[in-house]
Amino acid sequence: MHGFVGGQLLNYWDFAVFVIRRPDAFDDRATRGGPVVGKPGMWFLVPRLNTDERKPLSIRLNPQLWWNDEGATSYGINLNLAVRPASNLSLSFAPHTPARCRPSNTSRP
Repeated sequence: MHGFVGGQLLNYWDFAVFVIRRPDAFDDRATRGGPVVGKPGMWFLVPRLNTDERKPLSIRLNPQLWWNDEGATSYGINLNLAVRPASNLSLSFAPHTPARCRPSNTSRP
């Protein structure tokens, strides 16, 4: 299942949140013809916040979070800074942190 909510504020900032929930499942393809194995349920969350893009300086923040029911986690963040010194010129700087992962300490049969 998944959900999304978003909108724009009166100051022209906009926001959104996207979420996915996958329950526990059995996978008969993970072992390529071997036994069926269980896959833990997981969550994926992507919030976003943008400042007013009409202004000379705007910021877009977009973190990404993932975790499963066994404790494994992963996260990353996108940040975009845009500078508009003139109406026909825009410079942007967009660093991105790669996903940081922490495996779970459990194994499933």
